[in-house]
Amino acid sequence: MEVGLGETANRLFENGIFHNTPWTLKADMKVYDAVELWTAHGTDAVMLLDDDEEYVGILSQRDYLRKVTLLDKSSKETKCSEIMTRKTNLITVSPDDSLMHCMKAMLARDIRHLPIVEDGKLKGLLSIKDLIEAAMKQKDAMIKRLSQGSLGSLHPNDM
Repeated sequence: MEVGLGETANRLFENGIFHNTPWTLKADMKVYDAVELWTAHGTDAVMLLDDDEEYVGILSQRDYLRKVTLLDKSSKETKCSEIMTRKTNLITVSPDDSLMHCMKAMLARDIRHLPIVEDGKLKGLLSIKDLIEAAMKQKDAMIKRLSQGSLGSLHPNDM
């Protein structure tokens, strides 16, 4: 499947191009638990849930650096809920929003992670890395189409 920034997050998730189940933790867990999760899974953000499994915020490595490290707090003593970006302050998008819309939202607010929410429920999480990957795939597909058009059957991938 060709990927483009006009695609919606939902379509990319349905086709298995992006992983749409974000890592989650309970908001009352310690920041250290989030650091362990980031390290174990190679991610840099975790969605935080309340006791009813509803999302209440996000905690990113950027939050950690700004609100724990720089303020000389202890990650083993500080709860995620104390430093998270709360749901009320989150920029979210719908599964039907285009990736271009998502990219513009991230750039406008200088954020690296964008929760995908539908009917108040968390459906996924896009990272700036996901959007860069989509843009690169779109560029590669365009180059291939243009090369095939100008070179015809001489294109190395067609041989």
